Amino acid sequence: MNPTIHRFCAWSGVPFILLFTVAMIFIAHMVPPLPPSWTSMQVLDFYRTHSLAIRAATAIMMMGTAFGFSWSASVAVWTAKAEGAMPVLSFGQLVCAAWSFGGVYNAIVDFSSAAFRSDRPEQIVSSLNDHGWYWIVMPGSCAELQCIMIGLAILSDKRTDPIFPRWVGYFNIWAGLLQIPGAMMPFFKTGPFAWDGLFAFWMPLVVFSLWIYVDTWAVLRAIRREAAAPALAAPLAA
Repeated sequence: MNPTIHRFCAWSGVPFILLFTVAMIFIAHMVPPLPPSWTSMQVLDFYRTHSLAIRAATAIMMMGTAFGFSWSASVAVWTAKAEGAMPVLSFGQLVCAAWSFGGVYNAIVDFSSAAFRSDRPEQIVSSLNDHGWYWIVMPGSCAELQCIMIGLAILSDKRTDPIFPRWVGYFNIWAGLLQIPGAMMPFFKTGPFAWDGLFAFWMPLVVFSLWIYVDTWAVLRAIRREAAAPALAAPLAA
């Protein structure tokens, strides 16, 4: 094991959160989200007013989102050790990661496209904006399953001294369950289940961010333990 590479991948979830937060909130001014109740003309006016800022922000977010994949790989390596010889849950969470972080990337492309040619008819710009927020909120179903698979993989570790604390497994499962309300957003333009609402956006956003930080801490802990005593993190015998 190369501890430096493993630490880099484990820490990569943090720049993902930081770059995305700075770009989305302070540069693009897209958090709080544009209300889904806005008319097409209101959406067009926003993109025309913030065209350059949105394009700059999406460039930063594209770079930041890539860190989500290396972070997911880092988590998968260590949950695979926890699972043992046939780490199906760890492989499954990597497939989910391709969609959870890939969905964010697709949203960035839509937002950037809407800002790139804000002289388009308002229906096109509004449609790109809708598509972007769908990609932000709806792939929560993949992040949800990703969290649950990580949690189950952690809890499957039968060592007397497991790689991850068991509470991290339970935390991951709860983090997944709390992202379920995002699936309701196609049915609401206002209220807590709309894409700018409490249950569809704000609660999953907080939970998702905490999930990144908690699992980063857990992986870094595992790396330290492995570096100190490799036998602690050795795979279970088949």
